[in-house]
Amino acid sequence: MHSRWFALCLIGASALAGTAAPARAAGEPFTWLGVTLGAPVASLRATKGDPMRVVRFPDDMIAAGLLRPGDSRTPERKANYWLGDTIFLIVSERHGYVVGIEAYADTPPPAPLDRLPADPHGALLGQTVATVAAFLPEKPASLAGLSTIHSVDKSSGLDVVYEFKGGLLDSIQWSRAPAQDPAQAELPEISDPAGDAFATAILDAQSNESTGVRWEYLYVSAHPCDGRTRWQTRGQALGSNGGRSYDILHVACPTTKAERDFFFDITPYFGKM
Repeated sequence: MHSRWFALCLIGASALAGTAAPARAAGEPFTWLGVTLGAPVASLRATKGDPMRVVRFPDDMIAAGLLRPGDSRTPERKANYWLGDTIFLIVSERHGYVVGIEAYADTPPPAPLDRLPADPHGALLGQTVATVAAFLPEKPASLAGLSTIHSVDKSSGLDVVYEFKGGLLDSIQWSRAPAQDPAQAELPEISDPAGDAFATAILDAQSNESTGVRWEYLYVSAHPCDGRTRWQTRGQALGSNGGRSYDILHVACPTTKAERDFFFDITPYFGKM
């Protein structure tokens, strides 16, 4: 089941530079968009901060009515990171290890998005069906009306899925099947802090104040107060604790009248324009 159902229609304001994906040597770990398949998922926090949202599959999807109760597929978690504009990185995790990497455009770029690295096949978000199909050793029988190309990468054994909207590529997914998971010790799952105090603050790892503040509001939008309604911001303050800097948003729910604070650790970008 596709993970994008929780990638909300959020509009950002930054652009992140990227380069073409380098060739990968035989046996080298699969790395794309700064994420390595098989790596401990906890290692992502130092470079990417906390995700905007974490979905537990299949439980959250059953609760949302998108899957039937009793679905027996292997449980995993999917974490959503913002890459600027309407582009997202979705990382799948099982047993504390990265098992899937997806680049997803809520709105397909009108032209190939070359500010992000191409995937190992050379695919870029915004490319046409014909362009993506030309990269693949096994071509689809027909391109007419094609919305999904699903294949297995022979060099790595990874599942690869390309999805199109309006004839343009809006999702690139590389993942490892549960049967490929090695026998390893369980590690901590992906972080999903409560953000209700200094000790549980949400790490905002954006590179500057402009994108950092934007990210905070996108984060709050991705966590509606009653499951549907956005929190309303009532106040904002700076704080410090233990040598780190924090942004504290005070919010209220229009429907339930509940109020709370969101604590964001802004040390990575504080003071940078």
